[in-house]
Amino acid sequence: MVAILFALQAVYDSLALWAASIVAAFAVFVAGVVTAARRPRPSEDAARLDELEPLRGRDEDGR
Repeated sequence: MVAILFALQAVYDSLALWAASIVAAFAVFVAGVVTAARRPRPSEDAARLDELEPLRGRDEDGR
């Protein structure tokens, strides 16, 4: 919401400032996508942990 208001104000103030805010917002978006893509997925993380320390088998009581 604040970003929208800032963008609207920037349009009235300066076209260059408006363009800079759009570029900055896009850069933040791309950084978020790259960060999410580099993070290990939960299943990959669990498989890695299982290799280090396998879970004990459970008995009939679930213990």
